[in-house]
Amino acid sequence: MDKWLLKTEASIPVTPPGPKEIPDGSTIHSFSIVQPGPDPEINRVKLIPQKAHIKGSPEALSEVDRGRLYDVEVIVEADTLQMAIDKSLALADKTLDLLSFLIQRPCYVTRCREIANLSRRRAADAGEQVQEEIGSFGEMSLLDHPFPPVELLTLPDNEQVARALTWFRKGIAVNSAEDRFLSFYIALELVSPVIRADEVSTHRCPHCGEDTKIPKVRREGILFIITDVLGKKASLYNRLAKARAKIVHGDRSKPSDPRAAPEELGPLTEVVIAALKHVLRLGQEGLPLPRPFDVDPERVVLYVAFRRARAESSADG
Repeated sequence: MDKWLLKTEASIPVTPPGPKEIPDGSTIHSFSIVQPGPDPEINRVKLIPQKAHIKGSPEALSEVDRGRLYDVEVIVEADTLQMAIDKSLALADKTLDLLSFLIQRPCYVTRCREIANLSRRRAADAGEQVQEEIGSFGEMSLLDHPFPPVELLTLPDNEQVARALTWFRKGIAVNSAEDRFLSFYIALELVSPVIRADEVSTHRCPHCGEDTKIPKVRREGILFIITDVLGKKASLYNRLAKARAKIVHGDRSKPSDPRAAPEELGPLTEVVIAALKHVLRLGQEGLPLPRPFDVDPERVVLYVAFRRARAESSADG
């Protein structure tokens, strides 16, 4: 497998640590988090403060700038570009998850810059005639998503709908496909009773028949969207519910990969968008249009180059 290098930017609201070998008063340019293993470079996360930081002098930066933005470089081993994207983003997310817990403040990736085949790049640097693989994430979505008509921006007066929109926004903001699935599912359950009220809202004890006061799953509105609005089979609801249970309760047969998209993420996205359109009284054919959320090779601008040939042509010019 080749080594791949992912370059991202992250918000980490804490001043960088001072490695023991760096004396007080020296500038901290970068530091690395190395995972145990035979090759210390694999699964290494390097953090580079975007603002110069002097060890032992946190006052050197303002409260706004202090340790806020870092360039983050992640190295993983992978066979393909897609696998490299998944593994490197998963490693970055897991590192920020643990860091967020330790400092009790949110840390998150703000943007991805590029991912490159590091093995091929080094071979090219050594003079070999090899084809490089470099993927640039860029700002591809800006021109494709113009500002929506202002008349659509009337805030909902229903609190359930407002909360559902909050959870939908959380879903599209996260990198983890599992987190996105759960956020969308919560949004869907919030609007379900707005669409169709359930006859019985709480469970009853199977032995005595007394009301347990435990809320039942709100499903009638979801079933209405699936069958009447989208024209799909009611069994889709069971698939979505099983996918949610698998994420929440875990599959004991294998470890969970937070970057791996649940099989039903696509159908759930379609259902939750249709449900929100319905409660917001938007036409099903109009905005917003579902779009893919998974990072895949088709969404990454790829280019290849022959390093030695390019160097020779630039020298001649």
